[in-house]
Amino acid sequence: MYYGQRYEAVLSAVDYDDIQNIPDFQYDTFTGPGTSFTLTTGSPKDVAALDVTIDGVTQKPGVDYSVTNLASGTQIAFSSSLEAGEVAVVVYRAIPATSQTLAYTEQFTAVQNDSTPVLGGDLNLNQKRIISALNTDLKIEVGSGGKLKLNDLAFPSADGTSGQFLMTDGVGAITWQTPPGAVGGEANTASNAGTNQEGTGVFKQKSNVNLEFKRLIAGDGIVISDEENLIRIRTPDYTLNKIDYGQIPVDYGDLAAYDAEQDFGFVSDDTAVNLDVFLDHTTGLIAPTVITNTGHDDRIFIAEQTGKIKVFSGQVILSTPFLDLSSTIQTLATAYDERGLLGLAFHPEFNINGWVFVNYSKAKSGVGIDHETIIARYTVTDPANDDIVDPNSEVVILQFDQPASNHNGGGMAFGSDGYLYIGTGDGGGQGDPDHLAQDRTSLLGKVLRINVSIGSSEYTNYAIPTDNPYKDHSTYKEEIFAYGFRNPYGLTVDQTTGKCWTGDVGQNEIEEIDIVENGKNYGWSVKEGENIYDLDHGIALATAEGTDVNTFMNGFESSKASYTHSGGTINGLSVIGGFVYRGATCTELVGKYVFADWTTDWNTPSGKLYYLKEPLTDMYQINQLNPIAIDLGAEFITGFGEDVNKELYIITRLSYAPTGTGKIYKLAGQTVA
Repeated sequence: MYYGQRYEAVLSAVDYDDIQNIPDFQYDTFTGPGTSFTLTTGSPKDVAALDVTIDGVTQKPGVDYSVTNLASGTQIAFSSSLEAGEVAVVVYRAIPATSQTLAYTEQFTAVQNDSTPVLGGDLNLNQKRIISALNTDLKIEVGSGGKLKLNDLAFPSADGTSGQFLMTDGVGAITWQTPPGAVGGEANTASNAGTNQEGTGVFKQKSNVNLEFKRLIAGDGIVISDEENLIRIRTPDYTLNKIDYGQIPVDYGDLAAYDAEQDFGFVSDDTAVNLDVFLDHTTGLIAPTVITNTGHDDRIFIAEQTGKIKVFSGQVILSTPFLDLSSTIQTLATAYDERGLLGLAFHPEFNINGWVFVNYSKAKSGVGIDHETIIARYTVTDPANDDIVDPNSEVVILQFDQPASNHNGGGMAFGSDGYLYIGTGDGGGQGDPDHLAQDRTSLLGKVLRINVSIGSSEYTNYAIPTDNPYKDHSTYKEEIFAYGFRNPYGLTVDQTTGKCWTGDVGQNEIEEIDIVENGKNYGWSVKEGENIYDLDHGIALATAEGTDVNTFMNGFESSKASYTHSGGTINGLSVIGGFVYRGATCTELVGKYVFADWTTDWNTPSGKLYYLKEPLTDMYQINQLNPIAIDLGAEFITGFGEDVNKELYIITRLSYAPTGTGKIYKLAGQTVA
């Protein structure tokens, strides 16, 4: 009956504690004599679930012994009776015989139910996961004094302070830290931190999340004076007072790279100008909006908001209007109105074709329509009397609906390329409610550019320049040259450089000056100036283009200059676009952009004159022009104009009503106080 080897040899070869799915070592011992014995420790699945020895000799399952009463597993019977003194050892296996197939969960029930399993070695997940039961926390805890480590990086205990983060020291240790700026900011940080911080001027220092302006030490090329309240920047060995910039609000970069003999002009804010009264309030001008000339003679043409175009010739205003659209334009509100006759431009070849172009508001009814904008061409048909245009010669070039009474833009100018540029507002209402400025299927909130010298099969009375950004586009308006404007007011083209300038009237905070370039997006109503205005609209537009909002906004064209509605010398409520001065009277202003702000107070006239200085390429500074002996601060400034000699005129009113009388000044000279 005996076969195999002694039990002690088997036991030494198999360490049951190293087999994770076998429970604690379990066995029964029986002493002869006898053939059948009761199993008291467990209920085996079958005879192969037991290891049986008699006096250390292994017994063959099913031959040398059998298991009876399998329902309870209580009896083991030996084929030959144990003799007196013989000892049988019955060891219970944890897994069934190889002939029996069990479910995975049955095989590992002991592991699942062990609340405190202990590993004798490393746990290798073999690319598997550790997961918790549904809706319960997964906890990894260490014993007293132990630390959780990932790749030998030990995690310290937190002290309970909120808002902390883990910071490494570069050599494997990590600690809990409070973020810089959360409590007290970064200590002793400054743009010019050094051993001596007691100089004159300013430097910026971080305090919590703000920048504090402190003192700056002067150095080579920088002279700072508390007494004079200014900073002078000069190149080495250059005469100091020739390049006096006064109070400089922006960084102008490295001026030392420029020729020491280069004259940047006077740009301090004490620049004074002489103005002559060209036409006063007694001349009968009603709310003038545009001053222009034919480009071929010394006549001056003045458009009134109420519809008449008057001619100044021979030092007088002619009694007969050049053109009278009073009965054609929209009836205007008496207190305040932005509609009316808003644009006037003579064709560059007016002396040949007699063409003049106007932009006016015309009544129109319909759901969501306040009026319509008309861009029309009129013709002087009598060469012997070109002080009068033929009122029956109107040819409508463009017409489009306006949903509100305000934000009509209206400025028009011919560029050095011979094309007509037209500024249009966003359709009115606060905050561009219909999002038209960014909508390239609409003509509103845009600068348009068309060729009015020829017709085309598509547009009859004009054609699209070949380099317009959306020429032949299936959806976008081909007339669009640039977009993203709120209310471009005072659109002009510098014939010397070909640059198109406009002032874009802001909503609540920022007024801006723009150089309008082909295909550029100027940001409204996602941005107002450089400030975020409607982020949700920006996110929607970015998503539609398949990009993020920051990338989308980075594509916006920045304004050349801007100012706020309050604070400091440079301020106002509504920018009035002007001209790059190309006259001969004010030599210091040649090449500089002169503009204005309508008022600093909605109810009280307080207009201001400004100009831009460009000391470095594409960098601009706003400076105030102070009229000598004339208080423009008692008038609303509403526009600018030029004569044939490029001398500059300024339009004002005592009232912003469209029925208010107008006054015109002429820039007569400049001095520096």
